[in-house]
Amino acid sequence: MNVRRHIARSGALLILGLTVACGIDPSPTFPDASEMACGVTEAYSNDYLMAVIGKDAVPTSVDAINTGSCEFDGTIIAVRVQLTGNGGSQTTVIDLPEPTRTLPVPFHRIVDMPLIDVDLPAGRYARTVTGITAGGREIDIPIFEDVLLVRDPGSLQADLLRHQGRWERRRVANYVYTGAWNCFCPIDYTADAAVTVRGGIVVSIASADPAVPNIPDPERFVSVVALFVLLQTALDENAARIDVTYNKEFGYPEQFFVDYHENMADEERGFVIRSLTHQ
Repeated sequence: MNVRRHIARSGALLILGLTVACGIDPSPTFPDASEMACGVTEAYSNDYLMAVIGKDAVPTSVDAINTGSCEFDGTIIAVRVQLTGNGGSQTTVIDLPEPTRTLPVPFHRIVDMPLIDVDLPAGRYARTVTGITAGGREIDIPIFEDVLLVRDPGSLQADLLRHQGRWERRRVANYVYTGAWNCFCPIDYTADAAVTVRGGIVVSIASADPAVPNIPDPERFVSVVALFVLLQTALDENAARIDVTYNKEFGYPEQFFVDYHENMADEERGFVIRSLTHQ
């Protein structure tokens, strides 16, 4: 588990990240013109928070593992939570049980949240959370991470979103991997290639097989991000079979096989990353 410090600014907003983890006095201090201060633990989860569409309440945890609280410079009477992403959105405005200057996070510690809208498509959603004062002033609370919304947490879709998020959170932009395609193709098309990626963009592709000095159609070899896109497309197109093994630490697909049409021969294809070194 990694460690993070929550420090963010919105205008003169201050978020203090050590209050819970280190036992520091959690009493907030407001710099000039500040609106709120939040204290949360410093634990940093490998994965994004995941919630089930139509079954779980609108998620109000900071992230997958942290709790905390926020102190406002005025009394708030309601909170608005907006989920936005993947072509869908849901906005929820919740009246608090009583006016308060202290808001515990997650909110379900003090108020019941409605269920996630059953019509929302699965995917990753940004959360915009706002405190509303009695006078109608709106105070942004920008400590909430994106959330993964799924219909089945054990599904291929959920597994892809989970590992795609893990890869992203690792922030690996520069890396070299050795990989190969598996298809009904000439042997040169299944040879290993060394793929170099800089800033998330493929910059070189070279043969890693002495028997194949030149890789045909080198554009077939893409970045890890593009491999996730390929898998998502197969899911969206309801491929007949998708088998994937992900790297447990970094989340990238180590090996996959896709059969797009069960009754069509020789259109299946697979890919394997034999090694990946990040820089």
